[in-house]
Amino acid sequence: MKNLFTLLFLGAFFSSTALAQDTADFYNKEEAARSAPKPPYSIREHIFTGGNFGLQFGTITLVDVSPLIGYKITPKIAAAIGVTYTYYKDSRPPAFTQSIYGARLIGRYFIFDNLFVHAEAEGLNSKWEYYQPPFTIYNILGGAGYRQAISDRLFFDAMLLWNFTPSDYTPYNNPIIRIGFNIGL
Repeated sequence: MKNLFTLLFLGAFFSSTALAQDTADFYNKEEAARSAPKPPYSIREHIFTGGNFGLQFGTITLVDVSPLIGYKITPKIAAAIGVTYTYYKDSRPPAFTQSIYGARLIGRYFIFDNLFVHAEAEGLNSKWEYYQPPFTIYNILGGAGYRQAISDRLFFDAMLLWNFTPSDYTPYNNPIIRIGFNIGL
């Protein structure tokens, strides 16, 4: 019985020593990870560029150039600013030519890696009627989009948007379909 008691005592002693060693190794590794130098912050990894480009030729000619530059705030939230220019020409009598230009502010929230919601506020300036001077209209657009990776830093975006502030002068018909590319996000 004395040998059994000694054997249990030694077994408990060695097992607690081994457990203490594992616990100490765990805390040492955790401390080393906390005190390891962090990689330098790179703003370049958070910046992205992109936009839309559209062409239509025929009786109605349309050229749209809308570049943007943005910043990835978190892995799921991004914000961007952009400019837009649209040339519109209708050859049907009476022939009509119009240039539309403006700026936009964009916000995106990524629900999943490839699916996001999109919100946009824009101001567009043009001569909307022949007899009026140029003036600005404001649009609030929102909707959802799908992103497909082409490479590790190049993405194809397709969006379905809705103009929540339609007017007689708005150049959009609901729903709005946009296709574009982004580099870096």
